[in-house]
Formats: sequence, structure tokens, C-alpha cells
Amino acid sequence: QCSRLTRVEKRTSGDSLVIRFHGERRDGLCAQMPVPLDHDETVQPPLRDPFTIMVLQPSGQPLVRTVRVQ
Repeated sequence: QCSRLTRVEKRTSGDSLVIRFHGERRDGLCAQMPVPLDHDETVQPPLRDPFTIMVLQPSGQPLVRTVRVQ
């Protein structure tokens, strides 16, 4: 396994989840291919509608999605 998650930072409120993933590369001989790093997150109610999920990236713009809560 070339890469792995080492830590997940998260901040939640009733209307948002902000999350940042920290990882490490284990071996310099790995191919320069993307490696899927799976993570599941559960947000407890109460949640407001709409709910925003923001993933902070080490470089570049954050990934932001707004979802409807029913």
C-alpha cells in the first residue's frame, strides 16, 4: 500500500461539515497513480436544510457540496 490516511480533522454544526484529510506516502517507488483513500462520516441530527459539506484540500480550492435535508 503506497498511501494511507493518517488523520481526519472535522468540524460539524447543524448546517455544515468541514473535513480535512491528512495522509502519507509510504514508499517512493510507488507509481504516480491516484490511490483511493476511503472514509465514511456520519453526521448526527439535528441538521438544518440546506446542509453544506466542505472538503479542504492541501492545495487548490475546497470541494463544496450542498445537500437537501428531508
